[in-house]
Amino acid sequence: MKKLLISTIILFQMTLLFSQEQPLRHGLGFAAGMLSGSGFSYRQINQKYGFQVTFGLLSFRNESSDFIDGYRTAGDGLDMEPTYTEEKHGRETSGNIGFMLYRILNRSNRSLFYGMIGVGNYFSEDIIYRRDYRYVHVEADTYSYQPVSPIRKDQERDFTTYMGLGFGLEWSLTNNIHLTIEWPLTVTNKGDIYMYVPQVGIHYYFK
Repeated sequence: MKKLLISTIILFQMTLLFSQEQPLRHGLGFAAGMLSGSGFSYRQINQKYGFQVTFGLLSFRNESSDFIDGYRTAGDGLDMEPTYTEEKHGRETSGNIGFMLYRILNRSNRSLFYGMIGVGNYFSEDIIYRRDYRYVHVEADTYSYQPVSPIRKDQERDFTTYMGLGFGLEWSLTNNIHLTIEWPLTVTNKGDIYMYVPQVGIHYYFK
């Protein structure tokens, strides 16, 4: 019985010591960057490797998307052209999701230095309302634009993928709050190349 009690106490102390030595691996917070994406972020850092997933979404409706029916008097901000097309923006939506993979290169008490690769996908949609107007002479000194077409609704969409690699640093501001800054070399599926554009993040770490 005495040996069992001693063994239980030793096992409990070893378990407590092991749990205290485990680093904080999981982080929740925010990130912003071309490669990482911008928005809410989950980050996990293990002994040699880590990863991060970031997601963001924005959608809003413009208040000036309604057309005025009937005649519009020329000269009130309208060009005196025979015809013209008026455009008004409706709902605009944009979103992104990014994934980063990390390889730890150096670890100190309060910081990490790591290499990284990643990919970020961006989506945007803009709803545009268009209407054609014709310049008409109503009477002697009255000039107006008359609508000559129904209102058209067009959707303009854009997809962009960012891919790249680089290096990053992570600092422990407190035991749980960590700040990151990263320098990626980024290329897009459209052939654009971006360099020296940093990305940042702040996360709350827990076990």
